[in-house]
Amino acid sequence: MADIKHIVYLMLENRSLDNVLGWLYDASEPPQHLNFIPNTTPAIPYNGLKPDKYWNKNSQGTKVYVSKINPAEGQHIPDIDPNEAYQHVQEQIADGMAGFLSDYQTTASKKPNCILQAFTPESLPVINTLAREFAISDAYFCSVPSNTDANRAFSLTGNSIGTYDRQEDTAMVDTAVYYSLGIPPYPFSRRSLWDVLWESGLKLTTDWSIFYHQTWPGPNIPIEPAGSQCFTQLMLDSLQKYDDKFFRKIDDFYRILNGVPNTQLPSFSYIEPCWNLDYGGTTYQNGNDYHPPGNLACGEAFLYTLVTKLQASPYWANTLLIITFDEHGGTYDHVEPPTGVKAPWADQADGTAPPTHYVVPFDFTRLGVRVPLLLISPLIEAGTVIRSDTAVPFDHTSIIATILTHFKIDPQKWQLGSRTANARTFENVVTRTTPRPPVELPQAKHCSPGTIAEADEAVHELPVSIMARALANMAKKSNFPDAKLRALFKEHLADIKTTAQLHEKAKIISDGISAGG
Repeated sequence: MADIKHIVYLMLENRSLDNVLGWLYDASEPPQHLNFIPNTTPAIPYNGLKPDKYWNKNSQGTKVYVSKINPAEGQHIPDIDPNEAYQHVQEQIADGMAGFLSDYQTTASKKPNCILQAFTPESLPVINTLAREFAISDAYFCSVPSNTDANRAFSLTGNSIGTYDRQEDTAMVDTAVYYSLGIPPYPFSRRSLWDVLWESGLKLTTDWSIFYHQTWPGPNIPIEPAGSQCFTQLMLDSLQKYDDKFFRKIDDFYRILNGVPNTQLPSFSYIEPCWNLDYGGTTYQNGNDYHPPGNLACGEAFLYTLVTKLQASPYWANTLLIITFDEHGGTYDHVEPPTGVKAPWADQADGTAPPTHYVVPFDFTRLGVRVPLLLISPLIEAGTVIRSDTAVPFDHTSIIATILTHFKIDPQKWQLGSRTANARTFENVVTRTTPRPPVELPQAKHCSPGTIAEADEAVHELPVSIMARALANMAKKSNFPDAKLRALFKEHLADIKTTAQLHEKAKIISDGISAGG
């Protein structure tokens, strides 16, 4: 990757590879360029879906096959947010990925078979065009078989160790609904990717910046004295020491791409999407993070804008855009997660000491469900599919290792744990020395503000979790008594059903903290 000067990293939300890209290629039109995993998947040009092959049984014992989503069915499938917590994922992946339907039938879905539906390139033309025109991995897995927080922590720190229920140094594979039990969501506490960059001399906003769409708890719920922060700041304790200038609005990123004078694209840019919660009291703005059951037209429009502006910028010829999803979010995939991977603390010489507590019993030697990994650059050939070149699969730590390898940072100085130290990298995907012309992307459907009725159905686990983090951060900075915070959380966050209700309850908690209880 000698010609790559800029890496842009975007992590989206809660979709498996099969759900959004399972029908990308078929046998009549295989990808042009492929790196096989030696001795493991011979003669499989793209490990996607095939008609009448993959199925789960319903409650009556009848086989329900995976099917294509007709574009006329819309882009709100599955119809409600699936289960994503650790115990639910264990059921989903049991017996050869046979439990997705039975698990989804425990929800309030009016059409549970939709969990076995997958989008076609006609339904999601932007992300499927990007996958065809550049590179995708069909053997990339999230880092743990569980939900958002643990996987995002792995993607940036190489582990998911933090504080849980007053217990410091706790390994968290399941962080769902703990705030509704009166357990404030404390940040993950180990060192991060940005600590390694900083220690290696990358200390300017032109070296790295985090670009966000929104801060929390947001403009309608002002908090003092803590202020507002983006999700990644709230999630990682180590980011608290960095100046606010490194955390910038997405508009700043677009201004840089537009060539505004005295701006410069950082060597490493991390992008947060909009988290499906921007509520103004009369309308709400659907998120662009692909999180179910939100309107995927908004995510498609976001990718269209991002890539179109990148391609039109002076930086395009030397940029690598990495796009992945944090976890599968309960959506179906047919490939079983690998076992036998290294736990982050397998060798303490790699910088991660074993945790002293566990939220649930889990040895961290199994990966999570397969998710998309897209690698986009004019220096990558169209129609590329990549896989690890060893028996060690790609997971989120592969992105950390690829970035640090690209910046020529001594692996002995990473100290981000054994999973990261042994991760397979994918810099060999860049094979061209001359850039390809820009790719014309299909237009995404328009994503307009939703109605209040839609807002009442739009809330899901992630925005509630992020809001809880923002309020817990406020309480911590205000030295608000822990017992009082627990009581507020348990009373007001135990059963959030609508977007409007979340704002209402968050305002009550915020006011209580400001008043000292």
